[in-house]
Amino acid sequence: MKKEKMLLFLTLCLCFAAGCGEGAGKEREPDGVPGTQNSDSPGSGSEAGRTESDPAGNGPFGEPVPGQPSGAGSFLPEGSKVTAEPAEPSPAELLKAEYSAYPFGRYIFPEDERQAEQNLNTINLYYLCEMPDGSVYYSDPADGRLYHSSADGRGRTQVSEGPMESLQARGDTLYCRDSESRILYRYTPADGFEQLFEGAGCYAAAEQGIYYCGFGGVYWYSFESGSSEKLIDTGKYDPIWLTVSGTALVYQLTDPDDLSFLQNGLVFCHTLEDGKTWFLTERVWRAVLQGKTLVFQNYDTGRIALLDMETGERTQTPLNSESARFTGGTLYGLHEGSLYSWNAEEQLEAALWKAEGHPLYCYFTSRYVYLYTADKRILFYDMETGNDGVWKE
Repeated sequence: MKKEKMLLFLTLCLCFAAGCGEGAGKEREPDGVPGTQNSDSPGSGSEAGRTESDPAGNGPFGEPVPGQPSGAGSFLPEGSKVTAEPAEPSPAELLKAEYSAYPFGRYIFPEDERQAEQNLNTINLYYLCEMPDGSVYYSDPADGRLYHSSADGRGRTQVSEGPMESLQARGDTLYCRDSESRILYRYTPADGFEQLFEGAGCYAAAEQGIYYCGFGGVYWYSFESGSSEKLIDTGKYDPIWLTVSGTALVYQLTDPDDLSFLQNGLVFCHTLEDGKTWFLTERVWRAVLQGKTLVFQNYDTGRIALLDMETGERTQTPLNSESARFTGGTLYGLHEGSLYSWNAEEQLEAALWKAEGHPLYCYFTSRYVYLYTADKRILFYDMETGNDGVWKE
C-alpha cells in the first residue's frame, strides 16, 4: 500500500475522531450539512438489493421529484405540461441502493461487556485498555510510550521504548500499533512484542485473527496463516470505523477523494455466518456495537441514539456526547467536561462528574472512566465510589 494514501487515511481517522460533535450541547446543524431532516432510519431495498423507481412520481430512491419552475406554463400552448427532470442521485444514494436493508430479528447478539468496552475504546482511538485482571495498559500523552499499571495508577511500568497507540486486549494478550512504522504488534509480558503486519486502520482482535479497516475493504488477518485476505470489498470507499459483536461486523464508510462523504454517515452490517452485507442506517457518527445495541451520535442533532439490532427499535436520548457507553439500561457519556448518565427505563438524566481541564478522549473500563486532557494529564472517575482525581500528572 502506498505510504501517502495510508497517511491520508490515518489523518482522516484522527481528524474526524477529534473534530465532530464540538458544541454538541446545542441543537445545531453540523458544519456543511443542512439540518433539514433526521433520517437515521434504515434505507429500503428489495431482496435483490436494488430499489426501483416509484410509479407514484417519486425519484429512484423514494424522494419527491422537483415541482414545476415558477411560471413554467406561461409561454406554452394550452394543455401542455412541463415534466421536471428527476434530481440526480447522490453518490451516497447510489451506494445505498446496492444493498438490501438490514433484516432486524434475523440475528442474535451476545451481551458481552468486555467486547462492548473494547468496541467503545476502539472508536475513541483506544489509547487505554483494561486487562482481565483489572490492570490497564495505556499510551502516555506526554511521550506516547506504552505503560502498564494497576487500575488506580500504582505500579506504573514502562513497556515500550517507542510510541505506541491503538491498544486493544483480547484475553491476556495486548495488541498495539507503532505510531511511527504503523506495524501492528501482539504483546505479552512473557513473550514481549511480536510483529504481525503493517497498515491496519481501525481493527478488532478476535480469537483466531484480526478484522481491520484497509483501503477498499475490511480485511481478515489469520494468526494461523500469518496472512491477510479481503473479507468485504467496499470498492472506491474506505471503511473508517469497525466494531464487532458476536458474528456481526458493523462499519462506516468514507470516500478518500471526498472527505465530505463521511457526513452522510452511512453504516453497514456484515453478517459473518452467511457472508452478507446489509445497509443499516445513515446520518450517524461513530456507530458502536455494544452487545445487541448500536450506540451512535445522531449527526443532525448531536444527541446519542440507541438502535436495538434484534428488534429495530430506536431510542433518541437527551444526552449530548461524541461517544457513550450503554450498560445495564443506563447510558454514560461525556459532554463539555462533565460525565452524565441517563436511565433508559426511568428517562432520567443525572450529572455525575465535572472534570477539570479540557478533556480530549474518554475511556471506560469495568469500573473507571479515564480522561485524556489537552495538557497531557489523565484524570479518573470511580463509578463505584464516586471518587475522582488526577490519575497521571
